[in-house]
Formats: sequence, C-alpha cells, structure tokens
Amino acid sequence: MGRDKALVEVDGTPMAARVIAALRGSGADPVVLVGGDAIALGPFDAEVVPDRWPGQGPLAGLATALTAAPLADADIVLVAATDQPWLEAADLDLLVTALVAEPAAVGAVADRGRGRFDGLPGAWRPTLGPGVVGAVEAGHRRLDHLRNLGALVVVPARRADTLVDVDDPADLDQPGPP
Repeated sequence: MGRDKALVEVDGTPMAARVIAALRGSGADPVVLVGGDAIALGPFDAEVVPDRWPGQGPLAGLATALTAAPLADADIVLVAATDQPWLEAADLDLLVTALVAEPAAVGAVADRGRGRFDGLPGAWRPTLGPGVVGAVEAGHRRLDHLRNLGALVVVPARRADTLVDVDDPADLDQPGPP
C-alpha cells in the first residue's frame, strides 16, 4: 500500500477505526493494536503494543497479541487485521460462539470458501500464546501453521464479503459490503 494500512481511509474512515468498531461491537475490551506508529494510532482510543517481531508476518502479530499483558489473562482473544475494513461484529460473534461451544479447541476461524486457510479474523484462547511464540521463534510465519498447534473450529463465513482484506490500492476500488 506504500503507507500504514491502518490509516488508509475507506469511505472516509480509517481502516483501523472500522475494525476497532467491529471488535468493540462484539464486546472486545480492551482493544489492543499490535505494532504500528503509536502516535499516529493514538486517536483510535486503543492501547498500542509493539510487535515483538515486526515485519515477520501475521503469525508473529498473533503471537504478540496472545501474549500482550492486557490480553493474556482473557478467556478469548479476538484478533483481526486492520486491513479488513468491512468486518462486522456479527462475524466475530459467530467465531466466539463457535469457540465457546468447543472447549477443547484453541481457536475458531471463518471459512471464506477460498480453498486456503485464513486465520484472521479469529477467536483464540490465550493459552495458545506460548505455542505460537515457539512457532515464530522456530521460523514459522504463516497462519496456516496454527493447524499444527491444536484443534481449530472452522466456521462457514457469515458473509465472505465482510472478511475481505485490502492488500493493494486496487482492492479499495472493489465495492464493499452494502
């Protein structure tokens, strides 16, 4: 994108603000942002923690989130990427409900029907944190490695269009959910 995705606006609202609203709408408290410029992210009224492994991929960001002091004691940690600007609280609620229903599972993720593993957004048990840290320290970077760390609940997406992520400026030209 050439700049911090969290600050890129979609329909006049920064992507981070849109994702934070979905998290809060699903009951997430506190909301913690992993990495990024703490000063630039200050207006979003969320705690910013430094990414322990900056630039090392989404698994590293998840490891940081699951072991961050304000989240490590939670029952469930919701994690979403700031480049999922059409995410809705209902998408996250579905994941939490699925995880609660499966006490042996370490996480719940949505199946977007893309034929590949998408780990974000996800509802995670913080007890998974040390295993994710170990995976990152062993050189793993991709979220699909989570399949090796415990049972996952894979839930059909409520609406795949709300889970779309923005990786390129052209992605913003695509119509978002109504």
